[in-house]
Amino acid sequence: MKYGAVIFDLDGTLVHSLPEHRYLLVGKVLDELGARDSDRDIDRFWFESRRDEIIKDCFKLEPKVF
Repeated sequence: MKYGAVIFDLDGTLVHSLPEHRYLLVGKVLDELGARDSDRDIDRFWFESRRDEIIKDCFKLEPKVF
């Protein structure tokens, strides 16, 4: 099968996911890694740039571990 195009969506561009989705998804990853989380920090991670800095500063994890 050949594809003529592949579309990648950034949340909020074409599709808007519910906030609960990102809190659950990122929260599970952080829980497995033993890191703390808050909705505010997850929102920053999800929507802002410089995610590596957010992972280090807010979640106290190394980005490669995350």
